Amino acid sequence: MAGVDGLEQVAGGAVGTAMTADAVPECVPRIPVPDLAMAVRRGLRPVAPTTRPLRDAVGATLARPLQAQTAEPPVDAATRDGYAVSGPGPYWVVRAGKVNSATPALAAGEAARIMAGTPTPLGTTAVIRDAHVEFARVLGQAVLMRVSGAPKSDDTRVRGAQWHAGMVLAAAGVRVGPAVVSVGSSAQVDHAAVRGPLSADVLVTSGRLGRGGTRGVRWAPDAVAPVVSDFLRSCDIRSGKVWQVSDGELLRSWFTLSADAEVVVVVGALDEVRFLLAVRSRRSDRRAHGDGALCAGGVDRA
Repeated sequence: MAGVDGLEQVAGGAVGTAMTADAVPECVPRIPVPDLAMAVRRGLRPVAPTTRPLRDAVGATLARPLQAQTAEPPVDAATRDGYAVSGPGPYWVVRAGKVNSATPALAAGEAARIMAGTPTPLGTTAVIRDAHVEFARVLGQAVLMRVSGAPKSDDTRVRGAQWHAGMVLAAAGVRVGPAVVSVGSSAQVDHAAVRGPLSADVLVTSGRLGRGGTRGVRWAPDAVAPVVSDFLRSCDIRSGKVWQVSDGELLRSWFTLSADAEVVVVVGALDEVRFLLAVRSRRSDRRAHGDGALCAGGVDRA
C-alpha cells in the first residue's frame, strides 16, 4: 500500500475528468438514513470462505457448521471420588489399589477405588460416591455397601453425554469467539471454514476538517480518525493505518491503487464518493449489458 506521497505522485497523472456535485449522475441512489442498513444488506455479497485454524479465526463467521470430531466425554468416567462397582449389589468385594488404565475388567460383585475423572474399567455398572458408601463384613469378609437410605444414583458420566461425533456444535453464520474456539478444541476441531474477518482501509478527507477553505472558515477538530479503527475492531473489521487524503483528484487516485482490504471507509467527500461509485456502477453495468444500459444501483469496489 502506497503512502500519501505515493498518492500525490499518482494524482499527477490522468485520473479522469473532474465532476462537480451538480454533475453527479442521477443513477446514484439517494436512500433515506432509516433504510440505509437494509439497502446495504441487499447489495452485499458474502466474501469467499477460507479454511483456517480455529484459534486464529476469532472475529470471523462460520461458513459451514462446526461439527464435533469426537464424543465428549470420549469414554465413561467417574464424576466423583468413590467406587466403581459391577452388578446390582447389595454388597461388593473391594479390590486392592485404585483404578487406572491397566485395571482389568471388574467381575460381577467386585468394586474398585476410583477418582473423579478416571475412566471406568470394563464391567462397571455404576460409580458410587464416597458419601454414599460404608464398609461391613459378610461371612467374615469385608465388603462395600450403600449407606442405608442413600439414593441409588450413578456418578458415571457416560461417553457422549455432552455430544457425539458429528454433532453440530455451532451453526453456519455464528461468530467465532472464545466460546466457539473452546468448544471446538474440546471436540478436536482443528480447522474451520469461515468468512472474514474483514479488513478495511480508512480514508479521512481533509475537506471534512475545514482545510483549504476560504478565509474565516474555522478548522474543525478531527474527532473521527482517533477512534474509527477502534470502532471497526468492535465490529470485527480489522483496520490498520487511517489514511488522511485531500478531496478531489488525490482521493480518486487512491482508488487506482491495489489494496488487500475488502472494505473502504471514506469519511467526508460525499460528492467525490458519489461520483466514484457512479462511474464504477456505470462501467459494471456496461460490461454486463452493453453501453446503452442504464446505471445499476449495486457497485463493486472501485
